[in-house]
Amino acid sequence: MKGTYAERKKKLFNKLHIKQCAICGYKQTHLLDMHHILPHEKTEKVTTYVLHNKMKLAEEECYKCIALCAKHHREADSGSWHPSFLYHIAHIGEYWE
Repeated sequence: MKGTYAERKKKLFNKLHIKQCAICGYKQTHLLDMHHILPHEKTEKVTTYVLHNKMKLAEEECYKCIALCAKHHREADSGSWHPSFLYHIAHIGEYWE
């Protein structure tokens, strides 16, 4: 997949049906981050794979993550939520619904 970083990220998110922050529903997908639910399972940042056009690896890494807006990504990184809560949100349904 060629194109700019933003174009590749948009195609990846569309393919994986990533449309909003799983916590608050923020819909500006170009501003969403992928947060690793279990940090010890992290192989690499999704951003790094997208930046270097390694889209298959980026897709595989996304399955270990939850889409969050910047605010909620910072909160998740600070330990505001237990990984089991994030796993539930990522696999069952968005919190904001």
